[in-house]
Parts: sequence; C-alpha cells; structure tokens
Amino acid sequence: MAFSISQTDDLPFDRKQVNKLVLQLKSCDDDRKISNLKLELFKMMKRLIVKNIHNLKMLYRNSKISSECPEDFEIESECFLIMDKCLSNFKVNKTNCFYFYYNKSLMRNLYRMFSKEIRMSDKYQEYQGFEMNKSTKDFKNNDY
Repeated sequence: MAFSISQTDDLPFDRKQVNKLVLQLKSCDDDRKISNLKLELFKMMKRLIVKNIHNLKMLYRNSKISSECPEDFEIESECFLIMDKCLSNFKVNKTNCFYFYYNKSLMRNLYRMFSKEIRMSDKYQEYQGFEMNKSTKDFKNNDY
C-alpha cells in the first residue's frame, strides 16, 4: 500500500492510545492486523515525521550535497523502518512516552543518514582530487 504521510488524515496523538497500540503489536500474531496497527501508529506520528523530514531537507539544502537529497517517499520509508525498530525496543510503562522515544531515534537516524552522505561525498571528492593530482611526469620508465 503506497501513500504519502503528508496526504493522510492527522490523527491526534494520545499517549494511552499509543501504549495500547504498542501492547497490541507486541502480543498480536496476525500479520494483517499488525500492519494495520503499524500504519495507524505511523499516521498518529504524522506531525513528528513531517517535522523531521522538513529538518532533514533543510540540512541537505544548506549543505554541499543539496543535489543528493532523497525523495520524500524514501525518507518516509526510512521513518517507517525506524518506527518498526523502535516498536521492538520500546518498553511500555506509565512514565515512558513513545512520542519522545521515536522522536529521538528518528532525529539520530536521519542525521546519521545525512552525515553518511556527507562523508561519502568527501571521500569521492578526495578520490577525484587524487586522480587529478596524479601526473605522468612523476613516474620514470623503470618504476614498474
């Protein structure tokens, strides 16, 4: 099922509802129900996801790799994968809030993705610079 998070209805975030969903996800065995519950939770986190996507796009826009910014659907799929991982690690408790847990994880993972792109572009530029600085006059005929 393909959809964009920005085109879905904005479900209000409710801590008790989210904890209930997480408990249902951990105890459920039906794959169809699990996917529906995950989509519902993903829609409840819409504001958080849109905010983090916007922040990531601003990071890309203000950097030297602005042309390599991923598409929205790629970032949304990463957000869904991060949420899936958070669901498996989150411990439901009265004092724990999935919103803050997911926000922290989302920010860290998206920034890690951005910094990895920066490092990869730096390595590529270093490699290009190395290739351009190499000249044939430095080599002698007997250097083989």
